[in-house]
Amino acid sequence: MKKTICILLLCLLTLTTISCANSGFKTYYSKEIDGITYSIRGKSEARLQLYITQGEKVLLSEKLTRSKNLGDPAEDFGLQVLDLNFDGALDVMLPTGKDGDCVSYSCFLKNATGDGYTYSAELSALCNLRTDEDLLAVFGFSHTFLREEYPDSPDYTVSTDTTTKYVWREGKLQPQIRVSLSYYSQTDLYCYSVSYYDTVAEEFNDPDDRWLTPEEYRDVDFEFLYYFK
Repeated sequence: MKKTICILLLCLLTLTTISCANSGFKTYYSKEIDGITYSIRGKSEARLQLYITQGEKVLLSEKLTRSKNLGDPAEDFGLQVLDLNFDGALDVMLPTGKDGDCVSYSCFLKNATGDGYTYSAELSALCNLRTDEDLLAVFGFSHTFLREEYPDSPDYTVSTDTTTKYVWREGKLQPQIRVSLSYYSQTDLYCYSVSYYDTVAEEFNDPDDRWLTPEEYRDVDFEFLYYFK
């Protein structure tokens, strides 16, 4: 009898703990894909919880902070469910930060065992992350702006857009090629650079630079720079 009472009390305590843990959370968005439910919830739009379940099994419960720089959230908070490492399983990415034009994501890869997700620091370190399943490649974009101030001359600025292509090698993200376009205000010239990654030295080779006048720049379509193949 005492054993039965103890079991009942333990079950009641467990249910109470779960109820308390979930109390106060508002579900902002939820969708189901192949029996797995992906939910965005939290106590505010800045402090969120990425909550993924399969039936009654919790696959991921991760607290995330959403930057105010992202502005007002879309209905789905920018949640994307896609195969980030091309292993056939659906992974998850959610925008959580923004610095200028660069949006960063919190990315989680589905475990090979299917029992949960693992945070990917490599993917989460990229800006404006995009994938291409045909190329089995991941692309990251960055923008930098440098201003040099001089007392007796106009400010000198350098603006650079860079796109890097990555591929997966033995479970790790490896750079393959980097393309950048820089504008130098002092000379009014553009520099288009291409650099390939040396897998032995584990660094990029010296870039191959091509300098362009404003007229030459206008004659080239650089749209591919932001998603080149």
